[in-house]
Amino acid sequence: MMASMTVASDGQGAAAASRQAAANPNELLDRLGVRARVDPEPLAHNGWLTPGIWKVHTPEGAAVLKHLSSHRPRGQTPWEAHWSAGDHDPHRWNHWAREALVYRDRLFDAYAGSGLVAPEPLAVEVSDADAVLLLSWEAGRAAEDWGAADYAPVARALGRAQGPYLVDKALPDPGWLSQGFDLFLPARSLPLLETVIFEAYVTGLRESGWDDDVRLVRLGMWSSAVKYDWLGPATVIGAQTYEHLGYGGVERVDPVYKLSARAAGLVFLADWAEKALGLAEVLGL
Repeated sequence: MMASMTVASDGQGAAAASRQAAANPNELLDRLGVRARVDPEPLAHNGWLTPGIWKVHTPEGAAVLKHLSSHRPRGQTPWEAHWSAGDHDPHRWNHWAREALVYRDRLFDAYAGSGLVAPEPLAVEVSDADAVLLLSWEAGRAAEDWGAADYAPVARALGRAQGPYLVDKALPDPGWLSQGFDLFLPARSLPLLETVIFEAYVTGLRESGWDDDVRLVRLGMWSSAVKYDWLGPATVIGAQTYEHLGYGGVERVDPVYKLSARAAGLVFLADWAEKALGLAEVLGL
């Protein structure tokens, strides 16, 4: 057999990082034993996390070629450094090889039947130094073009996918699971997005057989604000950057719009954190 995830990025310095570490796509294809024509322009991506990603054309059709490396650039500022800090720890959110391992081990099959599907891995090579992925090309609208309502079927499917693990299904344990995005929607849409996702996710959970206290779902959602504790300092540092870039570090964006939206998002997260503390007390947790 010739076994998609995208990562949202602030974009600051991402293009430069990608230029520093990018491999030759034709050499990567040779390693996989695949003949393909490579589009000249790389696909938009976070260069701190992914050295290179390209659209290629094989005799069977279009595909995505992706290169991951254990030797990522470490950056010069705290903002740049946080992308790769601790990335050799298999339980860190940014473990350099996790995406390749997901496809190599077909972990996405754990969500089979839920409505969530992943691109088919056409070829995967993973070593101690780097990894190369060839994934089927999936046509569709990028999430940056979605409205709030577009997230509902995804959240509902995610509820159906995760619900069985809350009821009686054992979690997969491959040993490298994580333990522990900007300007896609206007900041004013965040309350609507919260409602849409929460209601759809709970519906999916109920469809899977989960029937516990729905407030636990709300607590989990609000508590997730804590994982963005780094975003405030990073925003202050990023505000001093001359060039402000959007998703993938390619297109320039208005810094006033970007920083205003980021500020609104931080206020929204702070409100989540305060609500989580109050709800945890109510629940006796």
